[in-house]
Amino acid sequence: MASEDRQDSGRHRLSAGPLQAPDCPACGGPNGCAVAAAGCFDVACWCSAVRIAPERLAGLSPEQRGVACLCRHCAGTAPRRP
Repeated sequence: MASEDRQDSGRHRLSAGPLQAPDCPACGGPNGCAVAAAGCFDVACWCSAVRIAPERLAGLSPEQRGVACLCRHCAGTAPRRP
């Protein structure tokens, strides 16, 4: 674990900077994270305006948590298709 990383109650690795991981840990597709793409928190991202249901996060294995952002589909926030 890098020196700038820390533990969140022993459950998740938290980074001092944005995670630069472009793939969703649940499906492997692109997560569309603007923060990860920019490498800084100075940009707006789609996830800042949504609430991700706890059950979506609970469905991730411990290895999938805290390593990258979910995509809109896996987060349950993708627009529904007609």
